[in-house]
Amino acid sequence: MVPEIEAPFLFTQIVLAAIFCVWSVYAGVSIRRLPTVARYEAFLLYCCMTAPIVGVAGLADLNWIVLLVLMFLCWPPSVMYADRQLRIGVLGRAGYFRLLARHSGSVEVIRDLDDLSRIEVLVVTPEQLDELSNHEGSHGELYKAVVTNEVDVRLLADYLEHSFGCSNVGKPLKETAANLYRFTMFELAKLITEKVIAVTLLITLSPLFLVVALLIWGIDGRPLIYRQPRLGRGGKPFKILKFRTMQDLEEEDRPQITRLGGYLRYFHLDELPQLINILRGEMAFVGPRPEWVLLTDDAQAPEDYWLRLAVKPGLTGWAQVNYKPTYTKRMRERKLGYDVYYINNRTFFMVSLIWMRTLWMLFLALFGKARGRSLDESRDPKSQ
Repeated sequence: MVPEIEAPFLFTQIVLAAIFCVWSVYAGVSIRRLPTVARYEAFLLYCCMTAPIVGVAGLADLNWIVLLVLMFLCWPPSVMYADRQLRIGVLGRAGYFRLLARHSGSVEVIRDLDDLSRIEVLVVTPEQLDELSNHEGSHGELYKAVVTNEVDVRLLADYLEHSFGCSNVGKPLKETAANLYRFTMFELAKLITEKVIAVTLLITLSPLFLVVALLIWGIDGRPLIYRQPRLGRGGKPFKILKFRTMQDLEEEDRPQITRLGGYLRYFHLDELPQLINILRGEMAFVGPRPEWVLLTDDAQAPEDYWLRLAVKPGLTGWAQVNYKPTYTKRMRERKLGYDVYYINNRTFFMVSLIWMRTLWMLFLALFGKARGRSLDESRDPKSQ
C-alpha cells in the first residue's frame, strides 16, 4: 500500500504522464501530417517538441525516465494513425486522377450508389461537383448518398494542395483567398516570441555584426548597409536592411557581386541586419520573402501576387525550404503557391519544420553543400 504522504506525488506523476501522452500523440500526428515532411524530419521535430517536457520533469524531481519511455512509446501509434491510407474514390481517371492514383496507392472508380460503401473520400473536379449538386437524375441520388453515408467530398485541387504543400493559384479556383489572414493566439504567440528572439540574437550576435561590418569597410569600403524597397503586409513598402554585397548601384546598371559579398550571400550573413526589420515589426522570422517593389508590377509578378501580402514577409519561409530560387515569372507563380499554402495552413508545427529545414540548409552551407548554390553563383541583384 502506498504511504499517504506519497499519494499527492504519485497523483502528480500520473496526471503529468497522461498529459504528456496526449501531447505526444497529438504532436506526432500533427507533425507526420505536414506536407512533404520526411520520416526522419518528423521524428527529429517530434523529439524537439516533447523533449523539453522531459527536461522540466527532471528539474522538478519527477520521474523523467518514465516520460522518456512514454515519448518513444507514443511515436509509433501516432505515425500509424497519421499515415492511415484513406479509401479514395473518383468519378473518373482522366488527367490529374492518374497523379492522384500514384500518390494514394489505390483509387476506387465510383459508378453507382453501392460503390460508396468502399470509400471514405470522394475526390471530384469542380465540374463534377456542379453535376452532383444539381439534385437531378442519378447524380442527384449519388449526391444524397454521399451526404448520408458520411463520405467526405474534396475538390481535386484541394486534395493535391494538401498533399504537396502548394496552393492552386492562378487558376479559376479562388477559394484560397477566403481565409488568408486571421489574428489568432498563434499569431500573438508568434509575434511575442519573435520579438524576444530578435532582441536576444541582436545582443548575442553583436560581435559577428562588428566583424562583418569591419570586413566590408576594410575590403569594399562604404556604405556598409544596403537598403532596398520591398513590399510588406498589405502592400506597404519598407526598406529591407542587408550588409552590402554588391558594387555601387549608382555607378553601373548591372552591378557585380563583390568577392566578399559572394561569401556573405552564400552563408546568408548579409541577411543579419534584417533582425532590425523584425524588431521594427516590418518583417517576421517566418513568412513569404519580401519581393523587390519593381518586381511586383503586372509584367513581372504572377496574377495573384497580392495574396502573399496578407501577412508579414519573413526571413525564411515555406517556399524557401521547398522550392529553388526563382528567376522567371512562371517560377514566381509556383513559389507563390507555396507561400499561399503557408498563409492558409500555418501552425506551430509548420513553423518549427521551416526552422529545422532552414538550419539544416545553413549547416550544409558551412560544408560547401548548400542546395543549388555555389560561391561562384552570380545572382541577379534586382531579384534579391
